[in-house]
Amino acid sequence: MITPKLIIHGGAGKLEGTIHKVESMQSALLKIATKSYKVLNSQDARSAVVYAVKCLEDNPLFNAGTGSKLQYDGKIRMSAGIMDSQSNKFSGVINIQDIKNPIEVANFLTHKRNTVIEGKHATHFARDNGFLNYNPITKERYLEFENKCVGETGTVGAVAIDRDSQLAAATSTG
Repeated sequence: MITPKLIIHGGAGKLEGTIHKVESMQSALLKIATKSYKVLNSQDARSAVVYAVKCLEDNPLFNAGTGSKLQYDGKIRMSAGIMDSQSNKFSGVINIQDIKNPIEVANFLTHKRNTVIEGKHATHFARDNGFLNYNPITKERYLEFENKCVGETGTVGAVAIDRDSQLAAATSTG
């Protein structure tokens, strides 16, 4: 048995915005990492990375889930994926819309025949499997779009290894 390890990130791009926003992001990352590590200590790596990415998707500071950047046509299309060493599978959704947590849909796909789906098929699959309709547009992201501001881009993600040496990685982007 090994000591569990967890890494999360809230975006791979350049940080934009005020010092207050940067500090808010750093504070949010610390809280999410702390909670996710508790999950890792009581569950497996896959559960921990899904939890971490779900928390990142729920936080409007990050470009994933709630707080995703609006695209050229004013719509949000999100993508998420997950893989782990225990199942040796990758599953993901590409350009899914109107879902709160794309990582949960990607995780749900792991045990399905088709493990990667996109666009309207991904959204319909989510609805057919009980994932509720959700509008992820925030006021800040809408104003960025209206003012044609660049805004923050990037992805969020998590990687973990659990006490049984099982590895998992998950990512999500708006």
